Amino acid sequence: GKPYYNAIVWDDTRTNQIASQIAGGNPDLLRAKTGLPLASYFAGTKVKWLLDNVPELQSDIKRKPGEVRFGTIDTWLLYQLSGKPSQVKGAANVGGLFLTDASNASRWLFLDIAKVKWDSSLVNQVLSPHKVPLSVLPEIRSSSEVYAICTEEATTIRSLQG
Repeated sequence: GKPYYNAIVWDDTRTNQIASQIAGGNPDLLRAKTGLPLASYFAGTKVKWLLDNVPELQSDIKRKPGEVRFGTIDTWLLYQLSGKPSQVKGAANVGGLFLTDASNASRWLFLDIAKVKWDSSLVNQVLSPHKVPLSVLPEIRSSSEVYAICTEEATTIRSLQG
């Protein structure tokens, strides 16, 4: 699909204030469920920044949430390498697998680490006031399996393993 914005990498500190606001003075607010302190390092604060600052994304998450996807670099690479070329100008490949592994999912602030599942209460707490369905997040898989055979249209690489 077509990206809404450039990638925001793990060490980007523009989300420091977001993490501090969510924490409200308690950086361990979500630690019992996520195993993580509230910090700008994690993907959830990046998603919040995007939702706060990208008008097209704000509109699409309300009007057509089924077309919105959030992912880290592992998710994007898998989607690209298992997809096919898009006919949409400015879009990368489409139709690939929308997955991540448990170790990457654990770095979002959205994962209940005891259940190894996305948790809507965590998503709501981090992304408030935005209403974001869990369907915008990649399916979580184990870290040791073959996810896909790369498509010939996408690359000459033939397989991806966690």
